[in-house]
Amino acid sequence: MTSEQRKEMARTWTKCHVPVSDITRLLEISAEELDMILSEQPEPEGTTQ
Repeated sequence: MTSEQRKEMARTWTKCHVPVSDITRLLEISAEELDMILSEQPEPEGTTQ
């Protein structure tokens, strides 16, 4: 899994209200890394959800 895939999954799971502890465990990242990912602006994609 690439870092971009991890970032996208973290953002998606956060939107779905997955607990932070589950996200960090499943993606094997620290809470600090998750905070950094969520503070970044995602790359604009052609569509919005």
